[in-house]
Amino acid sequence: MIKERIENNELTVGTWQQIASPEISGILASQNFDWICLDAEHGVFELSDIRDCCQAIQNKGNACFVRLPACDPIWVRRSLDAGIDGLIIPMVHSEEIARTAVKYAKYPPLGERGYGFSLANTFGLSFDDYAAQANDRIPLIAQIEHIDAVNNIDSILAVDGIDGVIIGPYDLSGSMGIVGQMDHPKLKDACDTVLKQCLAAGKVSGIHCVSEDKSYLNEAIEKGYRFIAYGMDTVFLSDKRN
Repeated sequence: MIKERIENNELTVGTWQQIASPEISGILASQNFDWICLDAEHGVFELSDIRDCCQAIQNKGNACFVRLPACDPIWVRRSLDAGIDGLIIPMVHSEEIARTAVKYAKYPPLGERGYGFSLANTFGLSFDDYAAQANDRIPLIAQIEHIDAVNNIDSILAVDGIDGVIIGPYDLSGSMGIVGQMDHPKLKDACDTVLKQCLAAGKVSGIHCVSEDKSYLNEAIEKGYRFIAYGMDTVFLSDKRN
């Protein structure tokens, strides 16, 4: 179970999917990734695509995350009802946003997620089991994408129900006036701050290594990141040859 691996701070490496194709989902899920994240923020996903791509990923025995377009109650509820294995909430800049994410994503008493028959509980056939286990089974990851989030990282990590964080380096660099400069010392210092505080809080720290260059992936592993996204379908498909 992916939540157990995250709680144990085991290394997991996943990838991002931006193209809403179950066929691509199946191909990615057949590779040596621990999870696939459907990117509903910058990708082309509708809610119906989440269901189809999630099933394609799970049919290969892999875990399906969704990076939501926003901390939106409808997207949270309907993505969870589609049976996904984990949620990534973008642009979590503050403790308040983190608490709102927990409120939307977790059943009472931790949150206010609504109960109902859905694909996630086989339209009621496994309702009792799903309702009893969902809070403990589905990880909730806050995405750190702004310097304000770095400055508030302690309070974000302290929110009960947030299982860890993943750094979005492009947005983070943009908020610092150094957009896209992945090797800039200021960006590296900000990322190191997040990593250090995650280790102190006992929660998993992640980062998205967007480039296909495996040196970034290897560096992230060596530094101690344990929830790492490597590349994305659109990057893998791009012809980078000279």
